[in-house]
Amino acid sequence: MKSIFVDCNNQLAPVFARVLRPDDPPIAVNSEPFQSADLPRLLAGYDICLDDHSYMPTEIMAECRGLRHIVFLGTGASSYMDVPALNGLGITVHTIKGYGDVAVAEHTMALVFACCRELARMDRAVRGGVWDPLESMQLKGKTLCLVGLGGIGREVARIARGIGMEVIAWNRSPRPDEGGHIRHAGLDVFHAEPLKPDHPMARMDNVTLTSHAAFRTLEASETLMRRAVDIARRIVAALASEASGQRGHSI
Repeated sequence: MKSIFVDCNNQLAPVFARVLRPDDPPIAVNSEPFQSADLPRLLAGYDICLDDHSYMPTEIMAECRGLRHIVFLGTGASSYMDVPALNGLGITVHTIKGYGDVAVAEHTMALVFACCRELARMDRAVRGGVWDPLESMQLKGKTLCLVGLGGIGREVARIARGIGMEVIAWNRSPRPDEGGHIRHAGLDVFHAEPLKPDHPMARMDNVTLTSHAAFRTLEASETLMRRAVDIARRIVAALASEASGQRGHSI
């Protein structure tokens, strides 16, 4: 049972090395850039693949005949692969939840502050030689509406209440009778990444953009990598136990 971390970047490499333990199963590391078409070559001979947000097209994965498990480093695997289709190929996709709730919540509140105080807009102006102090919004006493109260939502609510905001949870079902004008949007995740420079949102002054970085803290990354290794560890142990049982039965 062989494992590979197929897209280990410079940011995650030291974290990955730090969380590994002497009794962990060996995991090969690929840090070289690649295209989707290279996956059959890269994954040849490997049963488990750790994937940090690389696309896994179904037609390409069908050529990776020995692969049985993909450990996706996050929750949004469906944005990068067709999970049911891969299951049909005999490849089980594992996701990791809850590893970055605090980090994402803090980033969310950073965007809230940046949006309400027009930080990005003023920063761009000052760098361009324009001195234009903008009127902004004070958050104390304001109401923050959250869509969903999972791990991240609860952390955002905790921080927001700590600065004197009122927090309410919003029904995810649409309510056409309610109007509502968006004063400023702070966005970290996009349908297609990286965001293209000519995207309409990139030209809007009342939008603050970050590069899918909300979960990128040392603490969250260490938790993420350790949980990924633990998933690979459990898979290897389970298959070893199964193989041992089969040998015992044959005897």
